[in-house]
Amino acid sequence: MAGYWATVGGFDASGELVAWCAVLGDGVRHAVLIDVIVHPRCQRRGVGQALVKRAIAHIRGQGIEIIHVDFIPEHAAFHERCGFKVGLGGIYGG
Repeated sequence: MAGYWATVGGFDASGELVAWCAVLGDGVRHAVLIDVIVHPRCQRRGVGQALVKRAIAHIRGQGIEIIHVDFIPEHAAFHERCGFKVGLGGIYGG
């Protein structure tokens, strides 16, 4: 984990890790979300969107304005729902 600029985790009521996102960044201008992962039993409940929202809030709180996201094509709709504009890559538009 030392190679990541930041990580964001989501935990259930029992304290089990059920969602995770890694952030790469230069700490100044750009950040990239990678590996947005939600346990299958917690999917389609808004957990992933909440995780991405928290990651974006953390990134913006550090003064970083340009946020990219890497994902496979099957996850494009999810990232659009999170506010990213999808093209050849995704850039957060909120």
